[in-house]
Amino acid sequence: MVRRQTLVQLTEDLVDKLDQLASKEDVSRSELIRRVLRGFVEQEDEQEKVRRYIEGYKRIPPDTRDEWGSLDDWAEWSAREAVAEEPWE
Repeated sequence: MVRRQTLVQLTEDLVDKLDQLASKEDVSRSELIRRVLRGFVEQEDEQEKVRRYIEGYKRIPPDTRDEWGSLDDWAEWSAREAVAEEPWE
């Protein structure tokens, strides 16, 4: 993977804390920052998926009929058909 160098200005206090964490994790400061940023981006991606999922349910609630009808009605019909097909002897 090609990397691009960026410049970010940090306070001395933050750099000291990053160095302590990097030492504790036995990684470089750069690797620690990459891990933290990767985790943040993944978390944001996941939160966006959840937001979209919730928005979909708000737009079309689960009990809403559509051109296919009601899922509950279909499930009931399907169960009755399955029971009717059993030999029961």
